[in-house]
Amino acid sequence: MSALPSQLGLFGLTLREVVAPHDDPPKAKRDRVKGMVRHGGHETSIDAADRILRGDLSKLHRAILAAFRADDPVGYNDSELEDCAQFKGYSPSTVRKRRHELTLGVLPYLKDSGVRRPNVKRKGSLIVWELTERGRTVDP
Repeated sequence: MSALPSQLGLFGLTLREVVAPHDDPPKAKRDRVKGMVRHGGHETSIDAADRILRGDLSKLHRAILAAFRADDPVGYNDSELEDCAQFKGYSPSTVRKRRHELTLGVLPYLKDSGVRRPNVKRKGSLIVWELTERGRTVDP
């Protein structure tokens, strides 16, 4: 049988601790990853975004940077990156999202080169992304 709110004090608990046992991540962490995680995102998403900002990159992040290093200084737009052989097992949106994550933060790994190339899959043109100095220094 669960305790009634009037009995919680006997156990040294507040109603908030019983109703919401999972603490929100610290506000500083949420602020750091703003724009990388949707509002109200899960703690696991916030932790993953924070790891990226600290330089703890996934295998896919590193593969994307390796593709840019192999093609540097030409760079890729998202459509070209999605078509790279090493990303055939991934959904195009997964590759785009991981590339996007590499452009965020105070010290991004990729940046807008200022060049646009035609989008071969749809109308219009796409940003060509290039490595930043930080992106060049990441071990594969």
